[in-house]
Amino acid sequence: MKVKTKDLIKRSDKIWPKIVKRIGQCERCGKTSSLQAAHILSRSYYGTRGLIENGVCLCAGCHLFWAHKEADQWVDWVREKYGSDVYDDLRKKAEEYGKMTSSQKNDYQQEVLNTLKRVMEFSE
Repeated sequence: MKVKTKDLIKRSDKIWPKIVKRIGQCERCGKTSSLQAAHILSRSYYGTRGLIENGVCLCAGCHLFWAHKEADQWVDWVREKYGSDVYDDLRKKAEEYGKMTSSQKNDYQQEVLNTLKRVMEFSE
């Protein structure tokens, strides 16, 4: 039986932050406490939600009071830190996902989950 797309996303949501937070410090200020996994593009974009390259390790302060409140500065910082090509590629993937059929979305989310599982196994 094929697993539902929403269940694949839920499974990815449990693994993704563990991988992102392995960096061990806030990528903006360097703090090592209260770390959170932040999405470069919002979680609402299912095409990029579980992608490792859509994650940034931030302390709670930088995540909540900077990334979510200063959108223009956030995008500029991401483009500077990771390159405009990475940001633009994420945007493209987010848009392409919206054009997929239900079956394609399911296959895509299965591959995202499989990739996350491989990364977790490899790094343990």
